[in-house]
Amino acid sequence: MDTTTQLALMTKAKKVFGNDKTFLSFPVTPLTFSKETLDFVSDMDYDDLKAFSLLVNSIPDGEAWLPTSDRALWDIYDDVLNGVETEVAWSARTDREEEQYQAASQLLQTTAGEDTEAYKRYKQYRDQLFVLQERYAAAKSTGETTADPVLKNHWLTVEKPQLRQAIQNLETEWITDGYKHEVEQAQGIKARLGAKSPSLTWQDWRSHFNQDIDQITGTDNVQFFPSSFSPMNAIDEGAWQTFTLTADEIPKMLEQAPAKLKQRLAADLQDSDITSITFEFSSAAVLRPWLDADVFAAKFWRFLDQHKKLSDGQSPPVGVCPAYTTAVVFARNIVVEKQVSTSKPPSNSKPGKTGNSLQFSTAMQALQVQPMVKLQPQYTTLKQNPLLNPQLAHKVKVTAPAGNSNPKSAQPRSRQVQPSARSVHLAAATTVRMSPRQTQSLQAVTGTKQTFQATPKVFTAQSANWRVSPTVQPVSTVKMKPNPSNAAQLSDAFLRLQKAAIVRPILPVTPVQPRPSKPTPQGTKTVQERLTQADEVCILAFICKLLPACPDPDPTLQW
Repeated sequence: MDTTTQLALMTKAKKVFGNDKTFLSFPVTPLTFSKETLDFVSDMDYDDLKAFSLLVNSIPDGEAWLPTSDRALWDIYDDVLNGVETEVAWSARTDREEEQYQAASQLLQTTAGEDTEAYKRYKQYRDQLFVLQERYAAAKSTGETTADPVLKNHWLTVEKPQLRQAIQNLETEWITDGYKHEVEQAQGIKARLGAKSPSLTWQDWRSHFNQDIDQITGTDNVQFFPSSFSPMNAIDEGAWQTFTLTADEIPKMLEQAPAKLKQRLAADLQDSDITSITFEFSSAAVLRPWLDADVFAAKFWRFLDQHKKLSDGQSPPVGVCPAYTTAVVFARNIVVEKQVSTSKPPSNSKPGKTGNSLQFSTAMQALQVQPMVKLQPQYTTLKQNPLLNPQLAHKVKVTAPAGNSNPKSAQPRSRQVQPSARSVHLAAATTVRMSPRQTQSLQAVTGTKQTFQATPKVFTAQSANWRVSPTVQPVSTVKMKPNPSNAAQLSDAFLRLQKAAIVRPILPVTPVQPRPSKPTPQGTKTVQERLTQADEVCILAFICKLLPACPDPDPTLQW
């Protein structure tokens, strides 16, 4: 992909997957995995769980995914919940308020601390609405920018009304069948009354962040808090939606670029032979059973040092942790379509991948991208991010951009994105291309795993009387790899991740009729380049949430 196409793809992705409270961070070098690697929860694979957990808990600082901090999210969370500099206000709920609080809590969680069926159903509808809205935004961009009257008419008369009706139907069913009002009312009561007994709320948060239970220590002495993604079937067959960037969209997307950059790219835009980029996407929330994001909005705690902030809430925000990753956009089957002269000799590429991997390095160089948040130096001695441990270097592989055999030199310069030597080492650890899983047999450890399957299958056409009714049940088990120092603890961690994840049910919309194809101009032919292998899944972007001012203590409370 040339620079103009990379920039246009980034811009459209931000329109589809972003909002005013988030920003998208794009891999500077490819982040490509096999599907098997990302099935680490079902497979109970320690190494892949560790790699993913370290990746998504790195602290982002801007559109270029190249974390430079030696802190992980769990370190900062630990410093808040258990740090000696944290102060919690004092007050207590009345008996009546305690009854209301417990009733709200029981609607959301069972006595075992797991989501209730009502809350799971709420999350399933919310996930489906996100997917439909993303699908609508992607199709809208293509339909409104095309110069082809046939394609524009198809958007106005077919895609737009079908997708809008599907969204409207889903919003109605979320209310009638997905406990939308009940759950959100319970969440409001719990947040309001939780603030009236800060010590009890704090104790509850700490109970879900127990280092003796929730933290995993491997035989390599790397410690981390397990994280995965939800829905648990987000990368399964049928869970994917189509994303297309057309040649008509590219100049429209570039209109948002700085004037000097547009002038510099004008010639490249004229010379580009790309007619479209098409891939399948699936977004998924980062799942952290050990973290309660309500901590960041609570007004009943503060640091003793008033200058210490996770975020000051300004623009750009400054703090120890102004943002963190909340979701991941996966992509697969990436195809670049070009129109080339019929005189061009045919490609001798073998079946499968025929082009370079998905990456945004040249776009980052062209933008001279700057950090969107400013990370302050840490105030306490936090644990070193395991990604900076030289002993881990051999476990990851940097994928250099095409034409450059030196991964280090492949990084853009300055904050075009080449910070320091230590940052380069972190980049080498995070911008990984996971190798296929080793096939040799490994000695199994005691204990069996529980994996889960859902019925009905996902994303198939369904009649108008569709209802969310996935059943989650154990399936056959396999032995876990013997990497952790405490196998029973790891098995429990996998089980918690499985129980915390939702299953994406059937999407309540009939597949939209395909867009009509445009005729090929005389003297040209259409060729396709595949940027991924059949079993490869890429990370298109990390969705990062900006923290509000945090802490933002209420001065009227008793301290």
